[in-house]
Amino acid sequence: MSDGKERIEKDFSLALRDLNCRGLAKHPLFQELSDAEKELLHGVEMNYHIDWNIVDIDESHIYVTNLKTGKKYHISVIYPAALYVDVYRILENGEEISPWNYVPFDWSMVTDKTLWLTPCEESYYYVEKWRREGRKSVLDMGCGLGRHSILFAKNGFDVTALDISEEALSFLEKDADKQGLKISCVLARMESMPFPDRSFDCIFAMHSAGHAYTAGMYKNMSEIMRVLKPGGAIFITLCSKETWTFTESGILKVDANTVIKTDGPEQGVPHFFADKDDIKKLFSGFELVSVRHIDDCYSEGKWKNQKHYFIEAKKCRCSSDSPISPISS
Repeated sequence: MSDGKERIEKDFSLALRDLNCRGLAKHPLFQELSDAEKELLHGVEMNYHIDWNIVDIDESHIYVTNLKTGKKYHISVIYPAALYVDVYRILENGEEISPWNYVPFDWSMVTDKTLWLTPCEESYYYVEKWRREGRKSVLDMGCGLGRHSILFAKNGFDVTALDISEEALSFLEKDADKQGLKISCVLARMESMPFPDRSFDCIFAMHSAGHAYTAGMYKNMSEIMRVLKPGGAIFITLCSKETWTFTESGILKVDANTVIKTDGPEQGVPHFFADKDDIKKLFSGFELVSVRHIDDCYSEGKWKNQKHYFIEAKKCRCSSDSPISPISS
């Protein structure tokens, strides 16, 4: 076992021992947590004695099985605080902490849905461009309430809308029916989409595909590669590592790229943040057409530091559909 893996196993064992003995709130590491993390964990007292089997370890995660319940966990250990928070969530709540265990956007907390029903500027551009290029089938990946699905359907595209929120898809189905539009709504996760290989001419993913941990983000990109036809087009946005949420907010980072929102309708939803190097790795096997670094510095009456990458790419016709890895060149 490498030194890095030995450190991870030791850190995990110490976390379990310390949490079992005195609870996280009394642990010295508690003082190093952000205010949001302290609020989450305030007053926690535990006395658990659970047998664990370490299945595997890599340089950033530990894979374990709870021998009592049989549940499997995939825990980030890049940041000590993240390790302790994850172990707490397992012990206290029985949660499965995994890059593939996501919670949907809580639409019940959104009283004014105007923004979420208004197509973004970019969608009008790609409707025209992709129609001009002769593309017909489009996947709206992480469709939400379906603002872009409706637009593409109105413009003659064969639309499939995918999301993990039953509430959002139900809303979209009713809206499409009311407008006489045919849209195939699919309840599924982005990292395991239930479509045959090479199903779509294009994929539109506005502020959606990045709702993932780092490992999950690479899985998402592998699925995009798989379901796109050779030469297929994609428009995708990713949060920038230069934005305030990643650099200054103090919100818990659960791995080198991922922040978990702690309030509002996105509470518990992971957000993947990228830089240029991340984009190069994520888009191996794609031909990058354009990458724009957009700063939404003023909106809703407020000045902000809110940056995203807006990325257009094509699947290389020679691509093998093989999984995309963080170590891709």
